[in-house]
Amino acid sequence: MFKPKPCQDCGPHAVLHRAEYVGAVINEMTRVLQTPTQAIWQRLERLIDPATFEGTYLAFLKQLERLGIGTITNEPHPHESSRTRALREEAERRNIDLREFRIGGRDSNHFIATWQEQTTTFEAVPRPQGKMAAVWMDEKDLMRKAFLQTGIPVARGEVCSRWKTAVATFHRLEKPFIIKPHTGSRSRHTTIHIETLEELEQAFTKAKRLSPWVILEEELVGSLYRGTVVGGKALAVVRRDAPQVIGNGRDIIRQLREKENALPIRHAGVFEPIPIDGDTDKELARQQLHWNSIPAAGHVVILNPKFGRGQGSLNEDVTDVTHPDNIILLETAARVINDPLIGFDFILSDISRSWKEQPRAGIIECNSAPFLDIHHYPYKGTPRNIAGPVWELVFPGSEKTLKQPNVQKL
Repeated sequence: MFKPKPCQDCGPHAVLHRAEYVGAVINEMTRVLQTPTQAIWQRLERLIDPATFEGTYLAFLKQLERLGIGTITNEPHPHESSRTRALREEAERRNIDLREFRIGGRDSNHFIATWQEQTTTFEAVPRPQGKMAAVWMDEKDLMRKAFLQTGIPVARGEVCSRWKTAVATFHRLEKPFIIKPHTGSRSRHTTIHIETLEELEQAFTKAKRLSPWVILEEELVGSLYRGTVVGGKALAVVRRDAPQVIGNGRDIIRQLREKENALPIRHAGVFEPIPIDGDTDKELARQQLHWNSIPAAGHVVILNPKFGRGQGSLNEDVTDVTHPDNIILLETAARVINDPLIGFDFILSDISRSWKEQPRAGIIECNSAPFLDIHHYPYKGTPRNIAGPVWELVFPGSEKTLKQPNVQKL
């Protein structure tokens, strides 16, 4: 099995660049077939019980186990992700038997769940049988176009395959910009705060390593939020904070980072220490700071422009202060996509005010396999049990004995 080389632009979750590039080409070539394929699938759903497909895949996994290729176990993996942990804890409360298929003892993210007489198989996050995600949900440009047609706010931008198109878009729209591959996740090969043609060229080249097509958009203004919609209802919202330290008027930035990284919560399996890389140095320079600067008391210093947990980002639950218009926005977007489980990344200056009052605000991404654990184990704020409603979608009635959500702060 090929292992990706460490890549600063990928962050802690590196991918094989060539494989990503080829995958993007194949996705684009077959996209024209997706609409008729989805129609055929929906016809089959009416003719064939979706459980038949589940049974076939389950039989396949069991055959692999009999051949000694893998194992099926209900033992938690020693390096289990916090998302899987949240799903497993809730499954245990509902008497759902959750097992994982593993090859060579490795965490595969492929699961088998059984409740009473019902069984489902899934990758990463369970979904109701027969509920197909919109084929374009994870494709950023298709999502943006669909939302524009229905009045949902998104960033203005363009898909560019040629440098000439990128330059024309750069001069036509309002700076600063963000560039990212047209598919993908975890902010891989994404560049923000683009103000000059030189920065644009560097970012364009970087994004093109993962896809022939890149998205050049106006950078929205405000904080980054994640809202998770389950069964058409926006159940939780967190603010995602970039890796940062807060000045005390005495310590240099390097010392502040060391103290922050020594906190126990940075080593409890959900949040990670803040690393040092090229992005860190660039971000400090952008703020006219360096590692030996002494920030004033209360001054927030951003150490990385990316918001991944591997970069050391944190979060805070803000569900209770989210303006009703913003809840309606998420639920409306979910209806456009027509999928029962979606994580929305969106940018607003103030979550307690309506998005209608805030310029350069909007949804930037949709996620078909959202990280539910960010709601279960927030750095600050109220934990929210999102795994429960997800399991209820898959196994209706499994919540009948539940009383209190089983989520705890770390």
